[in-house]
Formats: sequence, structure tokens, C-alpha cells
Amino acid sequence: MSKKSGNRPKYKKQAPKIDVPVKNEIREKISIKPSTLLAPVPAVLIGCCGKPDGQRPQKNLITVAWAGTICSDPPMLSIAIRKERWSYQQIKETREFTVNLVDKSMLWAADFCGVKSGRDIDKFQESKLTAIPAEALPLAPAVAQSPLTLSCRLTQIVELGSHDLFLAKIVAVQVDPKIMKGQKICLEQAELTAFAHGEYYALGEILGFFGYSIASSEVLYRRLPKTAADSISGGKNRKIIRSEASEANQDSRKTKPRAGEASKTGPVKGRRGGKFKR
Repeated sequence: MSKKSGNRPKYKKQAPKIDVPVKNEIREKISIKPSTLLAPVPAVLIGCCGKPDGQRPQKNLITVAWAGTICSDPPMLSIAIRKERWSYQQIKETREFTVNLVDKSMLWAADFCGVKSGRDIDKFQESKLTAIPAEALPLAPAVAQSPLTLSCRLTQIVELGSHDLFLAKIVAVQVDPKIMKGQKICLEQAELTAFAHGEYYALGEILGFFGYSIASSEVLYRRLPKTAADSISGGKNRKIIRSEASEANQDSRKTKPRAGEASKTGPVKGRRGGKFKR
């Protein structure tokens, strides 16, 4: 072993041996008719823009709960809209729209925009939301109050039934710097909301991250709040890490006594040449 490495213990990064926190419960289910019971889903504000005709407002908002990511390369998403909606025709004509995430402060406005029609009112004015230019799009507006806006270009409309599916490429992203930490977007700080069967819910508590089930204790405590990491690891992993490190350090001291300490074989010379009795 080289002098540079000394007797420093080496640690292997491996998944912690923990009890899997899954209830071993077999639930008996009953059958009901097929329905749209996927939950939770995001409630997002779609910004769009129709051709001005002097009678209807040009910019429009629609609240959509049926939205989702469909591809990562290129980045793409989808939204489902009924044919009779005015926003359907706007997006079909301009082939662009924005997806604006909704936080708790915007929830009333988002609900309002979901029950009122842009044919009759100016939703930006009535909801007190502010329209701003969307990056990379000439027409569709972004919502200034939203913590994150996705600029989208329509690529395809898939006819389904009650709703049609709009497929689009994400061409730009605008994010509030308040939820940024360096180059990382901290969405847990955005106070986002979700929708489930007619009810709105608040998001916020972090329970894990992608891959946390096989992550090492070190990674768990670095990426998760202590309460979440403790709940996953039983609160023992951090103690185990410290205990193993302490034992390893003690072993290394036994193999090579420091100057000035007594060894098992007898007195050793100190730094000044003196001798210490055992």
C-alpha cells in the first residue's frame, strides 16, 4: 500500500440492507364499468391565441387535466381537448400553445378558466392573470404567475372520441429563478397542485426520488430530507456509516501506532526522544 493512501479504509457504495416498507396485503377488488380513473393528474393552464376578428379576445386560457409527457428525445407532451372548445380551434389554426404549471396561488384562476369560455370573456382580465410573451412562440401567451412554462409546437392531432389528442414538441422552457438552485430546478419549492376526480390537491412533501430504492445510505441522506431518509432507512444507516468508519479507523491505528503512543511491545520514543512507560 502506498504512503499516499496509508491505512485509510475504503468504502463501497452499495444499496443499504433495509426492510422493504411494503404492506403484505392482498386487496380484494370489485369490478366497475371502465372509466377515466387515472389519478392524480396535473391541472395545467394552456395558453393559446386565436386570429383576431374584432369581436372575441385574442389571447385565451383553458385548464386541462389530461396532459402528459410522451417522449424525452425530442421532448414532447400531449394534451386532450374537446372539439367544441374554442381553444381547440385556436390551437389547430396557430399550431402552438403553452403549458403553464399551476401553484397554490393560481388555483382559483385555474379553476375559473376551466369553467368559463373564452368565447364570452377575456380570461386573462377576469382571472387577474398576466399574459407575457412565450419564448420561441410568436402568438401563444405564457402566464407570468406560473412557476414554469413550456412552449409547444403542434405536430399532430389524433382524433379519439369525446376528446382529441394534441401531440406537440417542447421548444422552450421558462422557469422562475426562485425555484432554481444553480442549474437544478427545485419543483418541490413551487407549491404545485394536482387534480384527482374533481378535487384539487397540494403537492410538496418529498417521499423519494427516481432510483432511491437501490440508492446507498450516503445518497439517501444527501438527496432527501432527514425525515424522509430516516423513514426509508429506519434511521439506522447514518449510524451504521459512522460506526463502520469509527471501527475502520481504530483498526488502522492498531496496525501502526502514532509517535508518542505506547504500543503492545513496549515503550516507544516520543517526538522529542523521550520514553513513555506503559
